[in-house]
Amino acid sequence: MTTPGTTIGIQRRQLGNELRKLREVAGLTQEQAAESLGKAANKISRVENGKVGISKTDLDALLRLFQASGKDALWCRELAQGSRRRRTRAAAETTLYLGPKWFRAFRDFEQSASQIMQVGSEIVPGNLQTERYTRAMFHGQGS
Repeated sequence: MTTPGTTIGIQRRQLGNELRKLREVAGLTQEQAAESLGKAANKISRVENGKVGISKTDLDALLRLFQASGKDALWCRELAQGSRRRRTRAAAETTLYLGPKWFRAFRDFEQSASQIMQVGSEIVPGNLQTERYTRAMFHGQGS
């Protein structure tokens, strides 16, 4: 189930990744981008890592600085709009996440997933194995 909190986190990270790509294509450093906004040097890093949001004014200034295409600018604006914090807590967000900070992205992705896919290159997952397959694996005949 996707909650507004997880969607906000995911969209903020996506926006950060898009801005990082645009900045790198433009050949600019984080410090140069921050200087053009008149902000502290770590502001760009925090936006690119999805830790903080970005105002419409700052986003537009960065998109101009990075010479983003119309398509890229539109996508970034949509992500920014979706990543803005709601003032109320969603009903489904009743518990506080106590896991490590580095794992939050995975938790958010899992909660917003609409499809689960498993890839295995050598062994068939257990729930798909037959008795014949299992015996062949133990006898060293492969699959």
